[in-house]
Amino acid sequence: MSVNLDFNLINPQKDNLLKTKWDNFKTKIVNYYYANIWNQQSIDLLNQAKTTKKIDCQDYVFTILLNSVLLPSARFSVDGNTKKKATIKDANESFVLQLTTISDYSIRIKEIIELPATSSGIRLDEHILSDEPIIVTMPDTSSQFHINREKIITDLKNKSLALCLQLYSKSTMPRKDVLNTQSMVSDLLGTVSATIRNIISNSNSNLLPELQNDIDCILNFCDDPVMEIKSEHRIITVLKAMNLYESPKPFVILNEIADTVVQGNPTLDSKKLSIQIMPLKFQFKALFELPNVLQMTLENTEKFLADTNFSNFCNGQIFHSIKLKFDSQLVIPYVLYFDEFQINNDLDLKCCGNRTSFFHLLEELKSLEEGILIQSFDQTFKVHFVLGLIVGDNLGVNSILGFVQSFNAKRYCRACTTTKDQIKIDVSENEQLLRTWIQYEHDLLNNKFQDTGVKTVCIFNELKSFHVTNNICFDIMHDVLEGICVYDISSPYEKMTASEVLCFTNFLPLMIGDLISPDVKHWKLLVLLIEIVDLLFDSSFSKFDLDKLKNLIKAHHQLYILLYGNLKPKHHFLVHYPRAIEKCGPLNVTNTQVITDAVNHKFKVLSTTLAEEQQGGVWSAQMHSSSAANSTAAATNPGKVYREPLLSQYPQTKRNNEAQSQNWYQQLMNHINISI
Repeated sequence: MSVNLDFNLINPQKDNLLKTKWDNFKTKIVNYYYANIWNQQSIDLLNQAKTTKKIDCQDYVFTILLNSVLLPSARFSVDGNTKKKATIKDANESFVLQLTTISDYSIRIKEIIELPATSSGIRLDEHILSDEPIIVTMPDTSSQFHINREKIITDLKNKSLALCLQLYSKSTMPRKDVLNTQSMVSDLLGTVSATIRNIISNSNSNLLPELQNDIDCILNFCDDPVMEIKSEHRIITVLKAMNLYESPKPFVILNEIADTVVQGNPTLDSKKLSIQIMPLKFQFKALFELPNVLQMTLENTEKFLADTNFSNFCNGQIFHSIKLKFDSQLVIPYVLYFDEFQINNDLDLKCCGNRTSFFHLLEELKSLEEGILIQSFDQTFKVHFVLGLIVGDNLGVNSILGFVQSFNAKRYCRACTTTKDQIKIDVSENEQLLRTWIQYEHDLLNNKFQDTGVKTVCIFNELKSFHVTNNICFDIMHDVLEGICVYDISSPYEKMTASEVLCFTNFLPLMIGDLISPDVKHWKLLVLLIEIVDLLFDSSFSKFDLDKLKNLIKAHHQLYILLYGNLKPKHHFLVHYPRAIEKCGPLNVTNTQVITDAVNHKFKVLSTTLAEEQQGGVWSAQMHSSSAANSTAAATNPGKVYREPLLSQYPQTKRNNEAQSQNWYQQLMNHINISI
């Protein structure tokens, strides 16, 4: 106390000078410490304090290190006789005392006095400690009630935004209902926040001003949590500010004066067609910069490349050839899905042509192929996103790839050049007639699409990763579920969706299997069809599975010809399925039509805004769930209990030649009573 009085007399109003200039003092004292501290433990403590981010810990260490430069000189008795010098640690206990609360002061002093001995063997008697420590440290009491206001409000904003996006992404929910739901949520939370205010005000609790301010700010936000996102425009503004949204780009591809009829009178009017291009580059970058997404994708790609079975597009021959074109660069493939449906005015490809219609899309795909810089784990990777396949229904894919769009044409198959007359009787694939790059170029030069089936050049051939002759991929839904299944079983399928056909086909043997003789050829045809469907929906194929699929298709087609006559175009597409699986992996992985046709049906009825809804990621989740459901349905087919074991003898061991497979096929055909 006397020291303080003397100091104030000599230096009036400067008793808090050290506190106000503490940061400057720390900078200078640290340099002094490094030059004058020789104790190794103190040096280690100084180095740790320099690297810590906790300011209070740093301040404490810099304070007690004064004992390392102003070394203690006091000597104290041990056992009443021996005198020993106090250590730096002993001096620290007398210099700075750490407490949780001020009420712990007396208890802490008593604990120190009653310690049996210090590390140096000195027993500290009561008189050794000064009347009170020079510095007493305690945590800031307000910190016990500190609220991270910014984090809480940010979390609430994100939860509110996520809720609204979920509502907007539901195609069956009108925009008006979304706004009404937002209003009800605001009313509910407003009532809760008002109740909390009343409880606080009536509790007579003396909250610190800072804490009271934090609580008020949080409750004020809860009064109207959707204030910033009350409309689509506001939501888009918020998403853009968070770098989570980029608007689709509109392009006019046709603007001309054309003949039209208005109220029964012929006249001239403007005809304008426009398209919306999704910001693919932005979306790919946003997706793959999410935590672990890029690393997991690349790891899975390498895993599939090393797998000898065909379980993914990356297993297929197409991706292997693409990888060779890009050497050791990072490559991730994607699939382009094409479909047409009309809401008001559909895109008239015949009027505009493929190049005009898809020019802007092609430029976007070229940009993806050139590569995008992806930030992941503080590193920058250049990733090339390449077009692996173009999929869709047969007519749509033929049109976008430049093939003839009539299945009455002489050569309508986009995989081979078999004529339509030969297709009616071919039960297996003719490798000699497969389309090749050289033959395709020759057909373009001849310009006789009636004979070759090649109508126009495919504009997507301009991509380094893609060529139309490699795009051997087919649509299970239209070819099998809505095609061959209908041909084999007929009328019940006419009013069923593809998913319903798949379910009905699986359960049909269970419903009627005990009523039909196993010798009936129509029953044998159904058994072959179901085995083919089961195999097509498998998630992984070995070479033996593909060989089995070829023979099943061959047997099915031969029996169909015997029972019903000529094969149909979709029967012919089926003979290419084993090769398609070799090239691009299981077709149920690339078969997105089952779900997208269902979604298209909703859009046709509701006419909702397409581009903005699809940015919500609804497509991906629905397609994955559809594929999983289809695989499960096929794998757990309950109708197998009534099938004959005529397929059970297929060789599962590795064969050295075709003899074993041919022998099984011969036995199968003999069992069905068909001569080869």
